[in-house]
Amino acid sequence: MSVHTSQRLESTDLEDTGSNSAEIDEIFALLSNSRRRAALRILVDHGPLDFGDLVDMVAEIEYGRPIEDISGNERHTIYVSMQQTHLGRLEENDIVKRDRDTGTVELGPNANMMTEWISKIDGGDSIGSKLKRALKI
Repeated sequence: MSVHTSQRLESTDLEDTGSNSAEIDEIFALLSNSRRRAALRILVDHGPLDFGDLVDMVAEIEYGRPIEDISGNERHTIYVSMQQTHLGRLEENDIVKRDRDTGTVELGPNANMMTEWISKIDGGDSIGSKLKRALKI
């Protein structure tokens, strides 16, 4: 897959992060998964959310259908992966914070840097645009 010149990450983009190579590798590893990117974009656009609502919105994007048209098994697959893998990875890196008592998920202190990279990776589309396209609204 080729990257358009305007979308290429310039070497100065990497230098601007002030990160070393290992940190850059971790950023790309964290953003390599579309569910993690979707969850971050949703939290940027909507603010803190109940974990179940976040899962529903990720499912709508992934399957391109409203939550009412997504099977319980399809939703469960996303719920489990978010619960067991994706949120944990984001929490470990202070990108999201989850209050286990209330079930709320919100952006953490390192989220700003990640959302800048997401815009470069996903072309800057807002999650609202992605949801509308996915749901053909």
